[in-house]
Amino acid sequence: MDKYILVLLGVLVMGIPIAFVSPDTGELRPQPFLGLFY
Repeated sequence: MDKYILVLLGVLVMGIPIAFVSPDTGELRPQPFLGLFY
């Protein structure tokens, strides 16, 4: 059970910056890319 929680936390920690910061420019997105969380 702990492994699943760690994987979920890892995905969130990696996904949140990608969703709110554009990787190519490094700037905040005007519209967060929430498609990563579906």
